[in-house]
Amino acid sequence: MDIREIDLTINQERLIEMLDAHMASLKEELFPYQKEHFSFASYEGGEYTGGITGEILWNTAHISLLAVDPAKKGRGIGKILLKQAEDYAKQNRCTQIHLETMSYQAPLFYEKNGFKIFGELKDFMQPGVTRFYLAKRLG
Repeated sequence: MDIREIDLTINQERLIEMLDAHMASLKEELFPYQKEHFSFASYEGGEYTGGITGEILWNTAHISLLAVDPAKKGRGIGKILLKQAEDYAKQNRCTQIHLETMSYQAPLFYEKNGFKIFGELKDFMQPGVTRFYLAKRLG
């Protein structure tokens, strides 16, 4: 066996082909692997104040990044961006949305916005830091 480092895009394409072939061989009807990315930004007076990015895979949305300019925090920008992502996910037939955050970031913010912690990884990155995994059902 020979293990090599290869281009990420080429590797992902080959892996998706293999996984799609496997799914096609199953007796159950499953949706094909199709990932769609989304990106929204907030502006005040033409000034960038924050943004959110993520992707949709099957019936699930994933938040990759969410940040607000520290000087603009407390104005509801994060909540509005999160709502925009949730609305977009619902429009694209998602029934759930999930994300990861660190203990020093915003787990309480997400819980206040209806997310529930379903997992955690303690001492992530360094002792005392916890990585939280959160999800929310979309109605």
